[in-house]
Amino acid sequence: MMSARRAGVNWDCAYGAFLGLLCGDAAGATLEFSPGVITKLDVGRAMLMPGGGVFNVGKGQITDDSELALSLARGLSGHRPSDGFALESVARQYVAWCDSKPFDIGNTCAAAFGVTPDKDGNYAAAMTQTAATSCSSSEANGSLMRIAPLAIWSVGELEESIVALARTEATLSHPNLVCQDCNAVYCLLVEHLLRNPGDFQGAVDRGEQFVRNSVLSVVRQWFLEESLDISTLVCTKNVGHVRWAFVLAVYFLRENESYERAIHQTLLKGGDTDTNAAIVGSLAATIGVSLTDFTGAFVPLTIFEELPFSSLADSSLPLLLSEYLKSGP
Repeated sequence: MMSARRAGVNWDCAYGAFLGLLCGDAAGATLEFSPGVITKLDVGRAMLMPGGGVFNVGKGQITDDSELALSLARGLSGHRPSDGFALESVARQYVAWCDSKPFDIGNTCAAAFGVTPDKDGNYAAAMTQTAATSCSSSEANGSLMRIAPLAIWSVGELEESIVALARTEATLSHPNLVCQDCNAVYCLLVEHLLRNPGDFQGAVDRGEQFVRNSVLSVVRQWFLEESLDISTLVCTKNVGHVRWAFVLAVYFLRENESYERAIHQTLLKGGDTDTNAAIVGSLAATIGVSLTDFTGAFVPLTIFEELPFSSLADSSLPLLLSEYLKSGP
């Protein structure tokens, strides 16, 4: 049974948020590390999730962004947010993913998740220590790209609890304050929209209030200033930086942009296209995209032909995990 505190969530939007991440990732994977200027023709093709690219992904195949989001969801399922972040459970999922030898993994995640357990067989302490020692200077996008399931899991919790949970998740690999702030703001935006479908202005207002009152890092400038206009935003320098996806996601929220349009513009910006589109896609889909939208208009039928296991074809997995997050232990 769904707990009372989560009874107000719109689960159709929650499914949309999950699949919005996966679809953005799969579309962006085709263009990741593109050597030249990305054209509208390139983006139009990528939106069909045809596969290919530098990693030669299959049709509709997801990458590390979605795989880690699914790992986070697995780690959280069966735990209650009121009991705090499920640190060891999530850490074990991240280690298992890293040990699977993924074809795409960022340097920060590789350093943090490639740890060995302590004498008691636990990973969380070693992971957070490694992250604090080796990854504290990183402002990469590897934590923000996977955080959406935590926003779903924590729906209905007090704002300070959601913030604390989002910050704690970042300490497993990206403990830098910038990454923690991005996680916190993003989760507050998604959580608001899951309780108030379509209320993009309410989400923006909530984010702005939190940023003004609680954020002292450069994320404050990104939210209050840079996200007002992305016309001069250059995403092709320092491509893995969390700044680009965060600014894009907030901008499209402010504009109440459609999912397809938001992904299209994100891919045109180039850079770390799969991760940027995954982060933008989850928030954009939460504004009001439903599960039926993804099983119809947004997911091309061609991707269901001879897909690899790690693909959108295994749509039962994100839906099942969403159900776990919904129902609690």
